[in-house]
Amino acid sequence: MPANFTQEQKAEIRDRLFREGERLARQVGLKKMTISRLTQACGIAQGTFYQFFPSKENFVLAMIGRMNEEEDKQLMQLMNGRKTIPLKEIMEWYRSLFTFENNFLLCLTTEDFLWMKTHLSRDMIFNPMQDMAMAQGLLQMVDGIREDYDVGVVVNMIKSIYAMTENQDSFCKEALPVNISLVFDSLYRYLRKGEEEK
Repeated sequence: MPANFTQEQKAEIRDRLFREGERLARQVGLKKMTISRLTQACGIAQGTFYQFFPSKENFVLAMIGRMNEEEDKQLMQLMNGRKTIPLKEIMEWYRSLFTFENNFLLCLTTEDFLWMKTHLSRDMIFNPMQDMAMAQGLLQMVDGIREDYDVGVVVNMIKSIYAMTENQDSFCKEALPVNISLVFDSLYRYLRKGEEEK
């Protein structure tokens, strides 16, 4: 019989699940993060997990969705009622999202990404058309970008960051933050108005 939790208790348990899920994703990866390990870290019964999420896959999608919602809130705060934002400002904000501390996906391994590809719906993740539509929507709010940019190039540059971190065991890990920064520098130069004339 499911436990009856107050709304406040439900919110607290859900928050704890997300916090511990991100911690475990960083520590052991998504593939090795079992529901048993997660609920033990949260101090709740395994059955309680299923009152919130029908499966580990749904939980992982919710973790990613939560991270995206937080990013959307930050963007709205950054916009502060403006209709457009300078390229330099949006790039600084977007770059801040791609740190190991702010983005648990950067801590995942090839094994974790393979697990995601085989267990999560392609319509919800790893969908290039959806990624391009999201990037296009964001870029429409940016001032100072070249008119002839290719949104596919922008998406691929961002995805190259994930490809690097996904394979971090074969990279010089200590240098990855610098590599990520260089990708953002290249992306900024690619998008900046006037670059197409050089």
